[in-house]
Amino acid sequence: MEREQAIAALRAHEEEFRAAGVLSVSLFGSVARGENPAHDVDVVVRLGDSFSERGLDYISRLDDLEQRLSGILGCKVDVVEEPVRKQHVRRDNMAAKFWLEPVALERAGGFSRVELNAIARLVQAHRERFLKGWYEFFGR
Repeated sequence: MEREQAIAALRAHEEEFRAAGVLSVSLFGSVARGENPAHDVDVVVRLGDSFSERGLDYISRLDDLEQRLSGILGCKVDVVEEPVRKQHVRRDNMAAKFWLEPVALERAGGFSRVELNAIARLVQAHRERFLKGWYEFFGR
């Protein structure tokens, strides 16, 4: 999926999203940056109070939204709710994702426990810089 195709498809369904309680839908990741078209599209959504109560209904509605976006874009869509503030760390075939508020490991593969602890300390030490970059990237 190309960036401009994805944006046009999402704009065509803007009223549908608003009626469902979705305040905004934005691309991020490789498609948003216009890099090689990916087999999936990363989408961040800002949800209004009318979207759903927290709990199982919320999870179900978010899953339904992800399926609807996949249908609209014709490919797999990964949906995350804004604010999403994570730091990705990669080296060779190893990867780790850390939440920034609060700093916590979400998942990792390949890194040793010692390396993950060292990375966590670095993420904590540079947390404000990462958050500033995140807000600048998303225009918030």
